[in-house]
Amino acid sequence: MAGTCYGSATVGRHGQVVIPAPARKELGIEVGSRFLVFKSFHGSGLLLIKMEAVEGFLGTMTERLSELEGLVKKYSTEADQK
Repeated sequence: MAGTCYGSATVGRHGQVVIPAPARKELGIEVGSRFLVFKSFHGSGLLLIKMEAVEGFLGTMTERLSELEGLVKKYSTEADQK
């Protein structure tokens, strides 16, 4: 199995779901932690991703895209000169 099952959760009256304690501990989830919430690919569940993880990913991708842009410019210029 690809993931870890931390147990089950029930939706409360106000739409709140309690994340099991082992998951909170392992993932460093604290009061005030923020998440992006997505519908799963098959539409049968939700996917929560910590906002700080998304921000880190975007920062890395921005750096890589900048490097890639530089390579495209470099090799486009070289190709134009031939």
